[in-house]
Amino acid sequence: MPDKNISFIVDEWRFVPNEGQIQFANAEITIDNRLTKLLEFFCTNPGLTHTRDELIEHVWGGTVLTDQAVTQAVFELRKLLKKHSTEGCSYIVTVTKRGYRFDGEVKIEKLALQKPERQTPPSTETTAKKQIKLIPEKESIKSIKSQTVIVVLSVVVVLLASLLLLPREEHSRMGVQGHKHLAHYEFRYAVLNVSDEVFNTPELYGLVIKLVEHIGFYSNIRVVKSEEHRKLAAIELNISTVPSRDGKKQRLQVQYHNRVSDQTHLNRRYSTNFARFHETFPAIIDDLLRAMYIKVPEEELEQNVSVFPEEPEAVKA
Repeated sequence: MPDKNISFIVDEWRFVPNEGQIQFANAEITIDNRLTKLLEFFCTNPGLTHTRDELIEHVWGGTVLTDQAVTQAVFELRKLLKKHSTEGCSYIVTVTKRGYRFDGEVKIEKLALQKPERQTPPSTETTAKKQIKLIPEKESIKSIKSQTVIVVLSVVVVLLASLLLLPREEHSRMGVQGHKHLAHYEFRYAVLNVSDEVFNTPELYGLVIKLVEHIGFYSNIRVVKSEEHRKLAAIELNISTVPSRDGKKQRLQVQYHNRVSDQTHLNRRYSTNFARFHETFPAIIDDLLRAMYIKVPEEELEQNVSVFPEEPEAVKA
């Protein structure tokens, strides 16, 4: 078990894991327990590449997590370090197809423990005088304390009675809702909702099929179709057509909705002009992956898209 009475020094900032605090040159930032454990593990093992499974095992104690949860934690820590460090460096490097590595010279410093000051015990004579002086005071407040105890006990009895009278169904309902909030969802599953206009337009529906294939390739997300799996899906992709602002053109609207947080992280319109396919298609993939906090391999993506032919008929479903 790592020694908690230490601090890590990297460049001009200091990290104290026992307090969950990073002391930068111009600010002191307190981070949550999740980021504290992650940064402590990186500082303890600088220069080494760690897979996501290793991070889950050592930082989260083997708890069942998705790759997206690990990616989110690394993203937040990178952003924090880059924003407040003098060098403007994120320190955490992504090693392609392997994991993450902490690049920085780490120094470990032992924290000095403050010893309590020694106090001279009072003399017997002084103690005796204080006891004699306190006797009248104790007698005078004895009745007040008794009344206070009675009032407090009465309040406790009333509160307990109120709690016992609450409907048990309410407690059960709240418990089930709290459990379903996270445990109910599967982060690898996604629901794909396509409007009739898109489905009945071969070029647009073909684009959607290719889009789903590429998103699945760059992430661990897959579209599910059975009703049972759709209920478990944590991700919802909504694709439809909407008119442009001047009403003369059709736009492809792409939405990425997170069912767990109940927030829409992407809601954007794109051109349906297939002469611009090689520009529009990678832009949609880039926006979706960034909304999922997944690093976009831009050169690889550009190379994959370049193999598509220019004719609109080539992307028909």
